[in-house]
Amino acid sequence: MKAINIFYFLLVMLFSQCMHKEKVLVAPTPNCLPDTVRYTAHIAPIMIRSCNACHGPFNTTGYNTFSFAELSALAQTGKLVGSVNHMPDYIAMPIRSNLDTCSIMLITKWVAQGGVE
Repeated sequence: MKAINIFYFLLVMLFSQCMHKEKVLVAPTPNCLPDTVRYTAHIAPIMIRSCNACHGPFNTTGYNTFSFAELSALAQTGKLVGSVNHMPDYIAMPIRSNLDTCSIMLITKWVAQGGVE
């Protein structure tokens, strides 16, 4: 009888500990952001992979994402961040797909840091 009481006591303690824990919801943050985001190391590969096929050096319409100078100028207008984040009043880019979260965060941070080459 004593063993059963101890069993129930332990069972109640176990479940009460689980039920009374405070749940803290924290948004997961990707660990893909370095302290300083650089064009050559971080942004150019994203542009090559996701943007330059349509907005490369032979593009005659729209924006050019192929060079640092062109992309930096585009970033200063706010259109780069607005487009990759699919913000209202901007054309969502890329058109046929979405950038992954880390790529969007890298671009956004790069622009916020002033577009370091």
